[in-house]
Amino acid sequence: MAFWPDADPILPALTATSATWVLVASLEVAYKKVIDHRTEPIVAEVSVTRCAGASFVIAYRLIVDDDVCASTDPAVATATTTMALVDAATGAPTRMGPELLARLLEFSAAD
Repeated sequence: MAFWPDADPILPALTATSATWVLVASLEVAYKKVIDHRTEPIVAEVSVTRCAGASFVIAYRLIVDDDVCASTDPAVATATTTMALVDAATGAPTRMGPELLARLLEFSAAD
């Protein structure tokens, strides 16, 4: 998983005993084209598009390899997930520190 690699996790552990929980605050999905049954891989582009206070947004684009050369947007689906960091004991938002912010911004799309 991108944000929880075994060797060097970026976000707090996904356990009930963590002091900080990472929760899904909102999710939006737009299906643009039917994806027929296939055994070939589908490309998933993932980036962090916004970090602010106690939340960050992850954007996704799914691309079927046949459509990569299309003249229009080749994405067959797009999505965004807003993730929120909260204190496990109180449920209050927990602001991300500069180290976490910097690590998440490593996933930003190149300009």
